[in-house]
Amino acid sequence: MSKSGIFTAIKGRLEDPACNLGLKKVGLYNSQYDNDNKEEPYGSKSAFIEFREIFHSTENKNFQKSDYLVTIHVGYESYKESSSLSTELTDVKALDFFDSVYACLQGFMIDCPDTTPMLRKAERSDINHNNIIHWEIDFSFTAQDADGEDDKDKTIIVGGTVTAKIIADLDIDNPVVRTGDGEI
Repeated sequence: MSKSGIFTAIKGRLEDPACNLGLKKVGLYNSQYDNDNKEEPYGSKSAFIEFREIFHSTENKNFQKSDYLVTIHVGYESYKESSSLSTELTDVKALDFFDSVYACLQGFMIDCPDTTPMLRKAERSDINHNNIIHWEIDFSFTAQDADGEDDKDKTIIVGGTVTAKIIADLDIDNPVVRTGDGEI
């Protein structure tokens, strides 16, 4: 499966009303929190998807198995925006929200062949931000990638690929062609 297909599946899951996250923005990670004073406004509850590492192993000529490590960067309410709440209450709400993001994605199955469920591997706080609480959650999963298959007419056989070629001229002198269903 393509990276864009995986991104779309994870984004769709985070935006799914069943998860009840209320995210204002979900997108591809590009240091948004490091540059929040330069970025377009994206709302106080946000999630950005980073493809941290993808390890590929070749199964055969056309198929690869890919082990993904995806980091979800979660941003919670800026302290400026929550000045009416106590800092402690904001912190507790933020931590509960991060747990909700984890619960939304833990065990999520991306719809492609031979995919394993997304499983949380690590979490960490990114503390170098003035007005936003930034949390990172790492998930891992495995997916099969058949995008390298260039000839859809080939039959995949264990041990390799075989393409049948007929090199003899066929001489069909019978004017009646039989279809195999007993009819002429």
